[in-house]
Amino acid sequence: ALDLSPHRHPALPPVLRAADVLVTDHSGLGLDFLVTGRPVVGFAPNLAPDLAPAAEAILDPILDPGHVLPGPVCRDAASLVQALGHALEQAIEPGATPSPHYARVRDLLLDRVDADSTARVLARLDAVRGRTR
Repeated sequence: ALDLSPHRHPALPPVLRAADVLVTDHSGLGLDFLVTGRPVVGFAPNLAPDLAPAAEAILDPILDPGHVLPGPVCRDAASLVQALGHALEQAIEPGATPSPHYARVRDLLLDRVDADSTARVLARLDAVRGRTR
């Protein structure tokens, strides 16, 4: 078995760099992984429609995972296995074009993927304070 425990891997970035596909719940980790361009599969069995209404209200995230995660959101093990198979096929195709949904989420949440983010933040802070760099 592969040991991905925090004891063996106390930091997530090296694990994410090595991953071909990410399986996540409705946490922000899926959005962090989006920068890689690799597949993300959501797994949220607690959002299954057969939950009691009171439990569903407590567990409902603020945003619909289907809209903010770039891949499918599975609510049971069978759909997770199917989605993982599809995601792994995508992951091994170099230069594969992302699905329209993946591209939409990436464009929506990742304004720019480049090495200039810090410079933009500093310029914006200077502008707010009335300075120029």
